[in-house]
Amino acid sequence: MIYTLTLNPALDKTLTVPSFAAGKVNRVLSARLDPGGKGINVSKTLKELGADSVAMGILGGSAGEYILKALSDMGIKGDFVPSQRPTRTNIKLFDPVTRVTTDINEAGGIDPEDFALLKSRLKSVLKDGDICVISGRLDGLNVDAGAWISEISLSGAEVFLDTQGKALKAGVYSGAYMIKPNAEEMAELTGRAVDTFDDAAARAKEVLDVSPVQAVLVSMGREGAVYADGENVLYAESPHIQAASSVGAGDSMLAGFVCGRSGGMSAEECFRLSVACGAAAAGTQGSASPDKETVYSLLSQVKIRRI
Repeated sequence: MIYTLTLNPALDKTLTVPSFAAGKVNRVLSARLDPGGKGINVSKTLKELGADSVAMGILGGSAGEYILKALSDMGIKGDFVPSQRPTRTNIKLFDPVTRVTTDINEAGGIDPEDFALLKSRLKSVLKDGDICVISGRLDGLNVDAGAWISEISLSGAEVFLDTQGKALKAGVYSGAYMIKPNAEEMAELTGRAVDTFDDAAARAKEVLDVSPVQAVLVSMGREGAVYADGENVLYAESPHIQAASSVGAGDSMLAGFVCGRSGGMSAEECFRLSVACGAAAAGTQGSASPDKETVYSLLSQVKIRRI
């Protein structure tokens, strides 16, 4: 089974505002609500691709209730710890004229008691061969990321980690199977610039050489991505699409790889599906998941070469 973990979920409210201007009166053309948070976005894309997952995390308040119902309506199983702390709401301002999305995200947070209960629930269900996706910011949430990831990996589950800062570094040395940083996060992790695909490949190989991590997927936005493991160093050029929102594109990329991995695909096939998912998500408004038909229509446009 695939489990996705979102400690700090959000209700994403996407407002389409033509010619958005700060400090001015802006008129909203349309609005939509989506259950959000990086792990939840992974589960949404997995569902669209036909792969089942259990979305886990912590939810509270009316926003939390909305997210739980929305996931249920999508056919996604949720196993969330109820909290007295209200789940945050994030605003996404999309300007269809400039094709730019502006994120206004609440900080959120978790209570130690809620996190302890979530850890207990997760420990009771994880078994050898499962996949556990941990997505989202962990720094500042009073979470010992290294100890937690180590505990999960000892269950026999493969940990796919998409976070940043100290938590990412802790995860690298605590048993994560794969990490998925973007170029900026990779540069922070290694202390060296990641400006090109060759840079990303070099930094990925450095991480593989000095840590237990077995695979690294570096997302580089509309330019594409780099993947490396013990046998492969691959670069993929992203298909050209009309961008609608960058929100959730990295999450969909991770979901594509996890879907392929759970289905027994080769590393290259997983990587191709991953990049197609990321591109399809970038062409989708808000934090909605990309549709399966679009993803598979883009597969043939993903050009992969070995570095």
